[in-house]
Amino acid sequence: MPAMAAIIILLGANMINWEDIKPHFKDRGDTVVFLASFLSVLFLDLFGAVVVGSILAIAYSKWQQAHPNISLRGNVMKIRGNIYYGSLPVIEATYHAALARDSGMVIDFSECYYIDAEGIRWLAAVKEASNTRFTDRRRAENRRTERRADGEGERASDERRRKPDRRQRSDL
Repeated sequence: MPAMAAIIILLGANMINWEDIKPHFKDRGDTVVFLASFLSVLFLDLFGAVVVGSILAIAYSKWQQAHPNISLRGNVMKIRGNIYYGSLPVIEATYHAALARDSGMVIDFSECYYIDAEGIRWLAAVKEASNTRFTDRRRAENRRTERRADGEGERASDERRRKPDRRQRSDL
């Protein structure tokens, strides 16, 4: 019996593709979620392990969104991540600390993917209250249009923009 259990354990260990697991150990948060999920499979039933893994993954994702990567070089503050109500306390603290050092600031949005309404209100207040400029260093075609492989035309949404605006019709 013990020999059969050892064979089953070896077969299970050989079925694991270790190359797929290695990327999970590069980031501390991913490592915690992975190990907690793995260990909960051993100590809980499968349903409990799925619940534990899901809750930890959602919590880690929200924490990561609320703490964007902000770098300061001179008077340029580069934000990598989202600007929304959850990340504003972190962004504001970094901004005010940098503004105390330097009077003129530049906020770079080249790696900012999403800005919600509260983020826009904060940016408008920053723009009005201080000597702050905004910049986006992405190329225009990366943000606005997507070229086809053959170089002809623009994406379909640009065609929709060329249609007349129905809200401006006189018969309404």
